Amino acid sequence: MEYLSRLLNQLGQQPQFNYHPNCARLNFVQLNFADDLLLFCERDVVSIQMLFEQFQCFSKASSLIANLTKSSIYCGGVSTTAQDEIVELLGFNEGTLSVRYLGVHLCTKRVSIV
Repeated sequence: MEYLSRLLNQLGQQPQFNYHPNCARLNFVQLNFADDLLLFCERDVVSIQMLFEQFQCFSKASSLIANLTKSSIYCGGVSTTAQDEIVELLGFNEGTLSVRYLGVHLCTKRVSIV
């Protein structure tokens, strides 16, 4: 996973890559926990393609691949045509929010006590 971290950190040096707006200040692209991997970037196709290319490079080097039946992509604030283009490009199923991860609801809005 260290190799994947290095590959993803290289993305920040590429002028075409855009971080997810809530992750840009921290230069944050990935979140790993046990055997789960969450990848974040801006919703433009170029950034998503760059992120996926780095993941594919890692997959070729490590022989670890994403299970397409267990993997999903989540899009927030993206037009339907862009979502279709992204899903076709990546080959993952499109998930719907709200989803639970480790017992916590993931959502695109700020979480409140209510």
